[in-house]
Parts: sequence; C-alpha cells; structure tokens
Amino acid sequence: MRDWPLVTSVAFPRGHVTDPSRLVLATDAGLLPSVVRPLARWDDGSVWWARIESQADLAPRKELVAKLEMHSTERPSPPGVKKQISVTEHGGRVEVDTGRLRLRFRRQATDWIEAIALEGKQLEGARLHGLAKVNGKESPAGPVEDVVVLASGPLRALVELRGRYGHGPLVYRVRFECFAGQPFVRVLHTFEVHAEQPEVRLNRLAVVLQVPALRKPKAAIFTEGASAAQNRTVPAEFHQLDNDTFADGKTPRAGKLRGWFDLGDGHFGVTLWARWFWQQYPQGVQLERNRIVYELYSSRDRAALAGTGAAKTHEFVWEFRGNGIPLEPAELSNMPLQAEWPADAIRTTSAVPHAAVGASVAATEFLQRLTDAWRRVERTNDREEWDDRQTVECPRDAQGPDAHERRRRGFYGMWNWGDWNYPGYHDDTKGCDAWGNLEYDLPQVLALAYIATGDQRFFEGMVASARHFMDVDRIHSQPRFPQWVGMNHPKNPLHWTFALGGVDLGHTWVEGLLSYYFLTGDDRGLEAARSIGDFLVRRLRAPLKGNPRQFGWPQIALVSLYEATRDSRFLDAAREYGRQGMERHAPDKVQDWKLGILAEGLAYTHRHTQDDATRSWLQTYAKAVLEASARSTTDARLWPAVAYVAGQSRDPKAARAALAVVGRLDFGSWAKPFTIAGRVGFSILAKLGDLAKEAHPPESPPTPEHPQGSGRETPAAAHESHRDQAAE
Repeated sequence: MRDWPLVTSVAFPRGHVTDPSRLVLATDAGLLPSVVRPLARWDDGSVWWARIESQADLAPRKELVAKLEMHSTERPSPPGVKKQISVTEHGGRVEVDTGRLRLRFRRQATDWIEAIALEGKQLEGARLHGLAKVNGKESPAGPVEDVVVLASGPLRALVELRGRYGHGPLVYRVRFECFAGQPFVRVLHTFEVHAEQPEVRLNRLAVVLQVPALRKPKAAIFTEGASAAQNRTVPAEFHQLDNDTFADGKTPRAGKLRGWFDLGDGHFGVTLWARWFWQQYPQGVQLERNRIVYELYSSRDRAALAGTGAAKTHEFVWEFRGNGIPLEPAELSNMPLQAEWPADAIRTTSAVPHAAVGASVAATEFLQRLTDAWRRVERTNDREEWDDRQTVECPRDAQGPDAHERRRRGFYGMWNWGDWNYPGYHDDTKGCDAWGNLEYDLPQVLALAYIATGDQRFFEGMVASARHFMDVDRIHSQPRFPQWVGMNHPKNPLHWTFALGGVDLGHTWVEGLLSYYFLTGDDRGLEAARSIGDFLVRRLRAPLKGNPRQFGWPQIALVSLYEATRDSRFLDAAREYGRQGMERHAPDKVQDWKLGILAEGLAYTHRHTQDDATRSWLQTYAKAVLEASARSTTDARLWPAVAYVAGQSRDPKAARAALAVVGRLDFGSWAKPFTIAGRVGFSILAKLGDLAKEAHPPESPPTPEHPQGSGRETPAAAHESHRDQAAE
C-alpha cells in the first residue's frame, strides 16, 4: 500500500516538548512526512498530548517501526510528501484534491458532494446525498447550510457540512476526511433529533452515492468469518436484521455482514466499508447499476423510537478505483492506520498521570485482572437478554401476548452499541431494562487500560463507548428545559427518555470523552466534554443541594477539563463545588460510600489549589476511613482520596491499606462493577505512585470490597434525578 495514512497520539511528560514543529517520525530508511498537532498543554505551556499524522509505504504482513525524534531546526514542510493535498475555498464552495480523488462541496447545494473526479477524470453524474423518513414522511437532506474546512493539509483534509433533513426534526452534521495520494474518503455522519415532542419515529435514514452507469456490473460482499468476498449479481440488496441474522435479498440467513460492499465492472468500481455494520443493526445496502444506497437505519418491521436531543454517528468509507482490485476490509478498517506505542513507556512515566500505575507487583496483578475481567464483560455484553420494547416501564401482570415485547440477545443495535444494560431480563433498576449510560465512565477505564497495556480490544471498546456517550447519552436539544442542553443523561430506559427525571449532578463524567479526544484526535470528544463542563459552570448560578457525590463528580469533570484546556473557569467552578460540598458534608461520615466521590473530587481540586481548608478536610476524611477499615470492610470507592493523602504525606501505613483495597477489588462479569473496580484501581495506584512499590499489603486480605459485585444502589438513588431536576 503506497503512501498509506498513519496516525498516532503521544503524551509527553511536563516540560519535555516546547516546540512541536521539531518533532518528526523516522525509520531506518529515513524520515517520514510528519504533521504534529498539539491537543493539550501542561500548565507551563509545554505540549502534553499531540496528534501526529504521517504516511508510509506498507508491505503486507510486515511491521513498520518508527521513532519519534526531535530535530534541531524547524522544517519548512513535511519531507517526502509526493503529492500534498489541496484545499480550495471560494464563495461558499470547497474543493479537495488528494492527487487522485477530487471532491466538491458547496453551501446551499442539495448534494453533500456535488462533483467527483478520479485520477483527473470527472465521473459523470457522480454525487452523494442523504434521505430520511421520519414519522412516515419522506425528508430528503435539505440544502447545505454551512461548509467549514477544519483541516487543510498537507497530508489530510477535513470538511464539515451542516444542515437539516427537509423541514423535519433531524439535523445533520457530516464530516469528510481525505488523505494525500489516496482515492478514498472517510465519512462521519451524525444526526441529531431536534423535535418539539419528546420522541419521533425514524423509519429510514440513508446515504445515496450516484455513480456513472456501469456496463456489466458485479457486486461482492464480505460476511464475518469468510476469508474471501462472495460475488452477487446486480441489483443486489442486503439487510442486517439483528446481530445474528441478515437478509440476502428476501432470504434470511444466519450470520453477520462485515460492512464491506463492492460494485464494479472491471473499468470502474466503488467499495463501501461501514464500521460496526452488524453491531449497529438494522442497516442495509442496495447495489444497483448506477448507485449504492447505504441505509444507516433500515427498518423492516417497525420504526426506531428517537428521543428529542439524542444523536447518532455512523462511520463509513467510500473507495473509488479504475480497473484495479478493491481494498479489503482489513485495509479499509485501518484507514488511517493507528500506530501503537510500547505500553510500558507510558504507564511508568508521568506523561499520563491517571494511567501511571507503575511497575509494582500490585500494578501488574491489577492490569492482568482487569484484562481478564474485560473478556468476561465482553461475553456478557454478547449474551445478556433484554426487551427492546420501546417503553419506559416493564409489563405488570400482563395477560396474554405482549405486543411490545422484542426479546434481544446482546447489547447491539443503533442506539445501544457501546453501552451496557443491567443484568436480568426485565430488570427494574430504573424503568424497564435500563441502560447504564456508561456510568461511572467506562470509556475512561478502557482508555486507561489501553494506555497501560496496549491491548487493542480496550481501544475498540473505548471508541465505541465514547462515541455512544457523546451522541446518544448527551442532550443535544431540549425545548422544555433548554438549560440542560450539553449535559448527559444518567442511567435510563431507552437511554434518552425524560419520563423518569432529568439531569443529575451525581451522574456526570467527562474524562473518557477527553481521553477519546487525546487518543483519536476527534475534537468532537473535546466539544462534548466542554458542553458538559459549561452546564456544570452554569449550574452554580442556582442553589445546590444533594448527596456528596453530587459535589464530587462535578469537581472531577471540571478539573479534568481545566487540565485539558487550561480554561480557568473550570478550575474556579471546581473550587466552588468543593467549597459547598465541604460545607454540607462532614469528612468523618464514611458510612456512606458517596462521600468517597466527594473526597476524590476534592483531591482532584486540591492537586491544583493546594489550599489548607481542603487539605484539612481530606486528612480528617482519610483518618476516618482508616479507622473504619480497622473495624469492618469498607466500600472501595472510599479509598482513592485516602491514597491521595498517603501520596501527599508519604504515609506508608495509609499506602499499605489503600494498596490492599486494589488487591481485593471485585471486577464482576458485567460492565458496572468492572468500571467501578477499574476506576478505583487506576486511581489508587496512580495516586500512590512509587509508594505502591514500597508498600506491602497484608498477605491475607479481608473480604472483597463491595458493592461492586451487584452494582445496585440504595433505593434513594433512583430519586436523585427528580431532586436535581427540581433545583434547575
């Protein structure tokens, strides 16, 4: 593969990189073209996270090893770029030329791409547009309202279009990413529901690529487990009905479509690759002589229930070719190719503080248990049953058949992929078969796990869960309560319903979104995190009340945002949440595990303020937890702040006690206990630092910390959303 796009994200210790323009990737054969984009900076202005873009010739099944080097002089342009990407803007029109593929976008156009040229030759009639059907009414994508160039080379271009589907409730945001020297375009299609009513019915959502009429076209598909493509005659139609069944024409078959579809006649061809095609069912593809229709939502039995304020992103790639052979799924799914760095180079340095668990025996055992537990969680996610009934409540004393019941196996589907559901069919933790909405920040645990281990399965899980959280679990529109826009939903049936309450300060987190941004360079993660932070800042204008964690989680979110952006508003707001939390909650009431969340939030804030009042509160708190642990087992969520105090004071006794908690964490077999244990383990080990090597926990630890195994909370927790809603 020639000039294949490469990307990677790198974290640097404080003070190590002050001039990112001097960074370059180098191999034994020489320098690679490199573009460095700083994503975040330390408080001294040095680079913390950077995104590095490059390209290289890749040989099949061969490893490419590159080193990141610092050059002594600035480079005027990336070395070795044979054809830099060109972006031209004029009067609302944008043209992107990769050297092989040329695309034209225009404000007020009814097509998203209104002209396509391949290898210098215009493709007659080629264009791309969108279609939707909502509440039974057809709504083709309306004129493009805005065209924005977000990146303009030399190796990569990114163009964003915004508009609305007809006069209906769906707003679109479509990003097109092109790479120098390549004939493909990567697309991120996001729709948001901006409706006056609580929900709408989504019947269909499709993207249509028109191409020149092919003479004797042939179609091909890949299914999961197949080693080669399977040929089909044209026209051909495929639908992934659920995660176990697809339709080949009108014939149902057991199996999973891999998301790879090809149309060509030997002289011209187009390949579509759609990420997570079967996981995000129902989807469909139609292959015809002169077009490919990709149905992002393909309803055959009933419409999707879409709540106002919800959103969803689909990722897919169009590859254009002349008389060559199509790229296969393994190639298109690595476009661009994500480079990996040695995990031990990160977890043993200060570059990523929350992942710096060190090289102690306790850290090694924790990471192994975390890895084993994630395999169990993945199996649960694949097998657990739930009711896709589209109602908030479960049936009560139902007589006869239940018209709403749709028994599903596995946490799949357009709205669900990346999230988890509570165990048990018709579980009633909150409504019927509530979705966890990623509490307590599963994306962050998976991001830290990926950074610390290099295991690609953690990375894939992080991307899926972070995208779900930023789209489905966040409020993009709310006509009744506009002040909620930007904030996330707590756990919820249907993910997004407001039937059981509104937002909750005790269920908000942004660290996973920020880590997603750092690891992928996708600025939508930062945008989503900032929107939550902006809500938390605004929320201080009204009186605050609630349990300890409703003052703790906001601090964790706001301090994390301050560290990512250096926007002092966020640190000021965190300080105020901390002040009010300390006023309302005494540090010695450690019978309530929620006090541990407040204490951890105060530890985050104190790391930057170093104020005496917070230090005193935390010291009293740590003493109370240590005394309580001598009498009986304590909840693991009480201990991260104890580890912080131990690290600050270099207290070996407190460090040993905190380290013992890590050794007896119960990861369980489903996502909530896994997330709790993962958060606690990373937090304790990172806060102890080198004390984890010096401390030696008891040889016979007491009973495992609780309540991770069950994940259920006290009945009062179900009413917290209502209390916070009343305060808005």
